[in-house]
This record gives sequence, structure tokens and C-alpha cells, in this order.
Amino acid sequence: MSSSGASSGSGSGSGSGSGSSSSTSYSFSTSSSASGGPARKRARKGLGASFDAHTKGVGSSLLRKMGWQPGEGLGKDRQGIAEPIRVKLRPKGKGIAFGGFKEKVESPPSATKSAATAAVPARATKRWRASKVSSHRPKYATAEELAAKYAASAEVDHAPEPLTIIDMTVEGGPRKVTSLSGSGVQRKSSAPAAALPELQYNLRSLADFIDADLRGAAAKATKARTQVASLQAAVTTADEKADAAGVAAESAAKLAAAGADVAHDDDPGSAAVALGSLLVSEPETSALLGLADLALPLAWPHLTAAVEAWRPLRAPAHGIEIFAKWKPLLSAAPGAMGAPSGYALAVEALWLPPVKRALVTQWQAGATDSADDPALELFEAWRDELPLHVRAHLIVESVVPGLGRALDSAGAGRDLGFALTHVVLPWLPHLGAAGAAALAPVVGPAFGRALASWQAESPADALDWLMPWAQLPLAPLRAVVERALAKRVVPTLKTWIASSFASPLAFADPPAHPRLLHPLFAWLDILPQVVVAELAAEALAYLDRAPPLSRTAWLALVPERIQQLLASQDLSGKARAGVRRGAGDAAAGPPARVELSFRELVERFLLDHDARLETTGRVAASLGLPVFAVVQDNRANGIDVVLHGAREEIFIGGEGEWRVATLGELLR
Repeated sequence: MSSSGASSGSGSGSGSGSGSSSSTSYSFSTSSSASGGPARKRARKGLGASFDAHTKGVGSSLLRKMGWQPGEGLGKDRQGIAEPIRVKLRPKGKGIAFGGFKEKVESPPSATKSAATAAVPARATKRWRASKVSSHRPKYATAEELAAKYAASAEVDHAPEPLTIIDMTVEGGPRKVTSLSGSGVQRKSSAPAAALPELQYNLRSLADFIDADLRGAAAKATKARTQVASLQAAVTTADEKADAAGVAAESAAKLAAAGADVAHDDDPGSAAVALGSLLVSEPETSALLGLADLALPLAWPHLTAAVEAWRPLRAPAHGIEIFAKWKPLLSAAPGAMGAPSGYALAVEALWLPPVKRALVTQWQAGATDSADDPALELFEAWRDELPLHVRAHLIVESVVPGLGRALDSAGAGRDLGFALTHVVLPWLPHLGAAGAAALAPVVGPAFGRALASWQAESPADALDWLMPWAQLPLAPLRAVVERALAKRVVPTLKTWIASSFASPLAFADPPAHPRLLHPLFAWLDILPQVVVAELAAEALAYLDRAPPLSRTAWLALVPERIQQLLASQDLSGKARAGVRRGAGDAAAGPPARVELSFRELVERFLLDHDARLETTGRVAASLGLPVFAVVQDNRANGIDVVLHGAREEIFIGGEGEWRVATLGELLR
């Protein structure tokens, strides 16, 4: 880079504005060889004296066009813009031209300059400067100075009038003063002066200090007493814990000694008895140390040896003594979060696998008499030693499938019925709720097949094996029996009644008349009494047309319980009406079933429970219905009943206190 003077060949330029007349040019040269060949110079045009004009930006150019000269100020007087541009903003949230709002700023009217005024050059004015801070300070005068001033001015003719002064230094409040003659005089207060005020103040201060010290000492004493009480309680608690720890240590020592003795004892019974006695004598320590969990490893070898090479169906009671001795100890502490106890784990792991294997591979239900069934003997022997969930699992998974196979191989009819009674029925005490629910789908079809070939004329063929199933405590199986009776027995009896009593040949043998209804009433102990009464009503509807005997004679053959049902509900009359409607048909079928009224339903329920309704002759005024009494054991039980047939509701109580009740509340 080099600097040289201006020349015509170097691209010199001169400024068009103000500046120096001389110009300076700059040239840049590069050489590609080491020998320093001729440098190529390149001149930049437009630089020189006019360089400043190119650095002002577009603003200075526009201002020059509008008449501005460098060094001048802006504004009307060339001294700067004193008032900025006024901006008128639209109110927030208001749309354009809403409510007649105009955004245009009204400019102030400009004063028209006359030609003479315009010709006068602008006069330079002073610019704005900040004003100086005032250094005025208020002056204060005393009363003596004011008095002297007014005394001096009193001799002058133009002296000012006296001022009104408010004196606020006097006790009792402000006071107007028109003369300063007595301003310096001290006025006495109207209140009596306190005797020795300094001494009183000192004594009062000493009393306050002493009171504060006494209060602090009392607070410290209270805090100390509280700390002493808490320390005494802590000492008592520590002593109790120490005593408990000593007792626990002694119990732990006993348990450790007993555990060491049991570990070297080969007799499983004595080991279980020793640990069981510790469990009874030291229950808290045993629970704290987890004696049941500690005893499980000790009991495991003995329990394993008890079931090793065990054949459950040949020796059902084998090993039961050992399990019975370890059960109280291992069941003392159940597992956390509902987990099985140690005894349940031992039974599941050691006892259950061989029993399941034997029931699946070696047991055949019904192969022997129920008294000699080894599986039943096994469950009878282990009834008290098996956990409930283990027994339920074994019943559902192994016993119920075996009973199902036995029923499938029994065939149908009477043989299947005896299989139900002699093979399945002995297992009912061991089933439980889960077993009964699993067995119900198995015995349901079996009941249907067993009653399929049954004849109504020979009820003994079904009653011999069905009688033990009449009263069952297990609801699922009881429902199966009731469905089988309703589906198989009742339709068969209805068909028998229609086919036997519709023909006059049924009454050809008078000596056999008392035995005509025997196949029906043989089911009285199995079928519900209401069902038997309905069947008897249908039979009597046919028997009313028989010439040998009258209706009274036929009713004499009906059991007394059924006679009461027939009398209360008048089922026989409704059945006779149904028969008369079809009397033109020689082979008239059974009468159509008549819907029972609400009162008849209530009376049927009471008759099933050896009770009945009896009229009292009274009427419930609030309900407008007759009042009945419930008779049990041939005497009223003291319950007044009102039957509302339209609403099908039962009311009991007394006048003014009737309330809705259930059927069960009618019995006492």
C-alpha cells in the first residue's frame, strides 16, 4: 500500500463541497512474482474532498434538498424541534371508525406571514436552560426579637399594626397572644406538681425491672420442671424397654436352647411339642422372632419323610400324626399380604402331589361300596388337617371329574339313580361351596337321564334313590334337584292323571279306588305341597265325573294337608270349571292353569308354613280393607294383616300405624 500525490492518470478527484483543495488518492497493488513486477493500480472514484458527503446517509441528502445547511439547527427558528410529533391513539378494543372516532390529527392553524414579515430574517433567540435551584432559606425569629422589632417600629408613623400570635407552648392548648410583653414569663400549670418526680420515676423503673426479673425466673423454673418431668418419663420408658429387652433376651435364649435341642432331636413329635410349648409360654417373643418361620426348616425334613413312598389310597391315615403335631406351630403366623402360612406351603408341596396323582391314576369312583371307598377314607381322615383351599382345589380338580366319569359309565334309569345316591351323595359333606358349584353341572344331566324312563304308576322306582336328595343344604345342588323334579316328575304326573282318570275304565274295579291317587301322594315328601295340591285339584276335576264315588268320598282319600290347601284356595273348583269347558271332548285334557290372586298367593305361603289367615270382622279405616289374623298352632299369633290386592302389598300393625311388610314378617 502506497500514498502519492494526485495526478491525472491516477484517478484523482476533487470534492464538490466544502473541504481542502488538495486531494489524496490511495492505490492497492499485488504482485504474483517475487521479482516485484509492475504493480497494477486501481483508483477509486468519488473519494477525496467529498468523502464526508458519502458518509452522512440519506437523511442529510434529503435535508439539503429541503434547504438545510450544515451547521444549522432544525425547526422553524433553526434552533431545534421543541414539540415532538403529536400522536393520537385509538382507544383499546375499539374498531376503526367506531362511534365516529377520527384518527386524523387536527393541525393548528398556521399564521400567514405577510410579505414584509417573511422578508425579515429570523432573529436568534436564547435556547432553553434549566433554572437555578432557589437558595432561599426560612428565617426564624424569637419572641424577644419580634418584640424588639415592633418596639422600634412603634416610633415610626407608618408602623404596621400588631399581629395576632397563637402561642402553642402553654399547657392546656393553643392560646391567642396580642402582646409579647409577657412572652418570656413562665406560667404555672393548673395541675398540682408531683412530689419528687425523679424519685418516683426511679422507683417505678426499679419496680419494672424487678417484675421482669421475677417473671423470667418463674418461666425458667417452669421450663426446668417440664424438663425434669420429661426426663423422668424418658427414664421410666428406658427402664421398661430394658426390662422388656431382658425378658425378650431370656425368651430368645430359651428359644435358642430349644432350637438347638430340636435340631439334634430325631423324633419329629418331640420337636414339635417342644417348640409348641414355647409358642404357648412365650407368645410375644415367638411372634417377634418369627418362630413359625424358623420352625418350617426344622419341620420340613420330618414332613418329607412322613409322605415319602406313601400310597394315599392304600394307607389313607399314614403320616397324619406328624402333620397334626406340626400344624399349630406352622400355622401360628400367616404369611404377609394374605400369603399362605408355612403349614399350607408344606401341605401344598409335600402332601398334595401324591394325593392328586393317586386320585387321577388309581381311583375309580363307584368301583366299591361307599363305605370302602379309599378316597372317602382319605378325606375323612384328613378332614381337620387340610387347609380349606387345598381341600377345595382337590375336590374341584380331582374328585368332581372322577364322579362325572362314574355317572357316565352308570348308564340310565334306575342304575344311574342308585349311582347318584350311593356314589355322589356320600361326597356332599366334603364338597363345600366351591365343590357344590363344580358338581352341579355334572349331576344335572344325570338326574334327567335317571328320570327319563320313570313311570308314574311305579313311583318306588324313583323314590328309592331320590328320597335322600329331598333336603339338601347346598343351594346349587338343591336347585338342580328342583329343576329335575319340575322338568321330569311333574309333567309325567300330569300326563298320568289325564290318561288314567279321563277314561271310565279307570273306575271299573271299585276295590282299587282308594289306591287310584296313591302314585300322586307318594311324592308328597319330595314335591312342594302347593304342586301336589295343584295336581290333586286336576285329578279331582276328573274324579267328580266318576259315578262310583262322590266328591266327599274322593276328598276323604286326600291327605289332610292337601285338603286344607284345596279348601283355602279352591283349586278344585277352578279345575272343575276348566274341565266343564272342555266336557264336549271325550278325551278332554287337564284344565288350563288359572292365575292365582294376591290373597291366594299369601295363603299358599302361610299353608306351606303351617299357618292360615282368619277373618276378624274388622275393617281398617285408613285403608278401607278387611283385617285378617294369622293363625299358627291353632291360635292367633297377634299379627293383624291387611292385603291390598290392587297394589299387591301386605300391611301389618294397627289402626293408624299400618306399614308395608314382607311375607316372612307374617310368621312369629
